[in-house]
Amino acid sequence: MIHLRVERSPMRQLLFGLAGVLLLLAAIDIVWVHEVSSPPDTDADGHLTSTGTAEHRVDVIWGTLFLAAGGALALASLGGLVSRRPVVEVTDRELRLRVAGPSRSIAIPWNEIRSVRSGSVDDNDGRIPVRVLLVDVADPMQYPGSLWGAEWRDSVLVVDADSWEVPAEQVAVHANLALEEHRRWGVPTGEV
Repeated sequence: MIHLRVERSPMRQLLFGLAGVLLLLAAIDIVWVHEVSSPPDTDADGHLTSTGTAEHRVDVIWGTLFLAAGGALALASLGGLVSRRPVVEVTDRELRLRVAGPSRSIAIPWNEIRSVRSGSVDDNDGRIPVRVLLVDVADPMQYPGSLWGAEWRDSVLVVDADSWEVPAEQVAVHANLALEEHRRWGVPTGEV
């Protein structure tokens, strides 16, 4: 039985999609429209000058990068909004976390978990605290070492929870309730 199912925040997905659309519009302007960006230099007949040819080449490079990044962001956002796959599931038997890849989860049985708590860590720049879920396991060698949106710090799995629709604190409370229930009663009813 699933006690809690957490998905990515739809608002954050929408904002990523909007950022992707803005990058796509910027790419179109840089390469073809030139409404905001300046067009490459041309001579009196409208042909590209040697400077204009170099500028056009640079515009195509930037436009291609913006087009690829914008398209990827927009598609990923749309996929996330449509599929609505859970990033966390707290069940009677285990804690499932989608960190093994973009669409793959790892399942950690309650008898392998020592504790679950929430916290925050500094981002890569050390300036912005990122909300995380901290799962202390008995044997981290049983689980993949290379993860998406998570990392191992000794026996503690540190999972980035910033984009979740439910705060990490609330997930930790539900996980601890399920963990205590498992410790008290053991195997869920109906299972051997």
